[in-house]
Amino acid sequence: MIAHIGCGYWGKNIAQTLSKLEILSGVHDFNDIVRKDFLHKYNLPEVDFETLLNDESIRGITIATPSDTHFEIAKKVLSCGKHVFIEKPISLKLDEAYNLKKIAEKNNLKIMVGHLMHYHDAFKSLKEHASKENIGAIKRIKSYRKSFGILRVDEDVIWSFAPHDISMALSLANGRNIKNLQCLKKSFFSKNTDSASISFDISDISVEIDIDWASSYKQQRFEVYGENGIIIFEDTNKDNEKLMIAKTQFNERVLAKKNILEFSPISYQKLNDPLTNEMIAFKKLILDLDDCYTDVDEAIDVLKVLEGLN
Repeated sequence: MIAHIGCGYWGKNIAQTLSKLEILSGVHDFNDIVRKDFLHKYNLPEVDFETLLNDESIRGITIATPSDTHFEIAKKVLSCGKHVFIEKPISLKLDEAYNLKKIAEKNNLKIMVGHLMHYHDAFKSLKEHASKENIGAIKRIKSYRKSFGILRVDEDVIWSFAPHDISMALSLANGRNIKNLQCLKKSFFSKNTDSASISFDISDISVEIDIDWASSYKQQRFEVYGENGIIIFEDTNKDNEKLMIAKTQFNERVLAKKNILEFSPISYQKLNDPLTNEMIAFKKLILDLDDCYTDVDEAIDVLKVLEGLN
């Protein structure tokens, strides 16, 4: 039903997940040795790239190749009548993303993009709790995504890390009026950006994103400040501490004095790991059983922010 292209650092996880879900029908990698290893691992027949694309039993294809190849590969996949999942970013240029959208619409096909955190059960719960009834109107979003490696040569830390956090912020802000976009970049080893501080406003919500792949510690933290509460999603914590809430007003009067916040856990139902949820969502999308938030339009909104940071 689904074939996978690109078996590198993250792509191998997609192939494994599709196999566990028993919907993996083909694998391709442009490295001969890697391709043969994965075909053997999943007991799949070896066919060339064009034959894979034209296999009528394959309805969708997942792509996890270097980001500068996303456009050309996705274009071929769509032109062969297959639905496509593209690991983030959808492409490196807005006109390429619009081109893919045009091809998909012409052929009545669907595009899904790998903004993985939307398929994390804790983030789904965060979105439910970050309502006006729970914490009031959102005033500020602050995100941290850090690790000690892996340095990449085909993309910098902004294009590698920031799509997740930009996508999450856009979904919570529920708007596209982005302004005051700023970015402070640091490079330590080459001209490639290794850490960055990004800020922008979505309507009247302030967004700050701190990313660093040369950090001494791992952190995946997403904070949502509402008028009447603060919710923190810390993915590096154990399950019962990933999602926390503090009932406090977020205003000048409260912050004019020293405060000690008391956080309590938010319980949520953990169905699957995020990648499993994501691949299930792609399957449902192909079968026309469900809609998809991380579609081509959402990916274009994220790409607009990324392009503005150049």
